[in-house]
Amino acid sequence: MKNIKTSASLAAICLAMAMANSAMASDNSANVNVKGVLVSGCNIKMTLHDIHMTGRAQDFVPASDFSFDALPTKIKVGTIDLTSCGEDFKAQLALGSKPIEGYGKVFSLVDTSGSATTDWGFGLIQKDGDSEVRQWNPSSPVTTLQGGHKYEYLSGMVTAANISKLPDPGQYTGKMTFTVTPE
Repeated sequence: MKNIKTSASLAAICLAMAMANSAMASDNSANVNVKGVLVSGCNIKMTLHDIHMTGRAQDFVPASDFSFDALPTKIKVGTIDLTSCGEDFKAQLALGSKPIEGYGKVFSLVDTSGSATTDWGFGLIQKDGDSEVRQWNPSSPVTTLQGGHKYEYLSGMVTAANISKLPDPGQYTGKMTFTVTPE
């Protein structure tokens, strides 16, 4: 069984509300890598973007309210296109680098093919020098991607604690790796 791995360097992400007018200073630039991989006669198209943003760390979502839906901004960082595939695939995600203290990276994979939306992802929060992975929907970093569907991969940022330790503005780098395997 063949695995497909695609990784992207994410410069992410100081989500913030700048000053009282809630405007955010940001610079969104993207390097786009497109790969088509033939697996079992199925052309899987993956697109990942490298994105960096800068902003002011003022408003934040407490760790107790850790929720992708609560984030004020979500950034599309890639797609996984299985529209030419007749079979389902399993997808697994790994995050390669720790975020700065007080920050959590939040990722979400959304099925955009129909009226029903499948939201799958996880967050990584660093506390006292150690990383803690918080997962939801489901509680495993493995999910099934349906053949014939197209998925968008979103990235967000949630500040969790120790805001005084953060530079302002800031730019932070992480790495994510997809592994997609035919079922």
